[in-house]
Amino acid sequence: IAAYLVAVLLWFIDLRFCPLLSQTLPALGLFNPQLHAVWHLLVSAGFYALLLVTAHVRLERLGERPTFERWRGLAPILRTVERGATPP
Repeated sequence: IAAYLVAVLLWFIDLRFCPLLSQTLPALGLFNPQLHAVWHLLVSAGFYALLLVTAHVRLERLGERPTFERWRGLAPILRTVERGATPP
């Protein structure tokens, strides 16, 4: 939820201050923060989190034992634990 809220906030800022951010700041030699691109990243992260939670609930209802792990220490992923085994 936090990723979506921050994304929407950045999107509104980008919409409201687009001329300032995309024209005035670069004309002054300042960095254009590209808030629309950040919005895409955060919305994608939020959607991925929603899919993980939905899959977790679905697997539990099917009698599986899902667990969250980190792929290469970064991205959360969902795995199922074999019956009778203990989760890592």
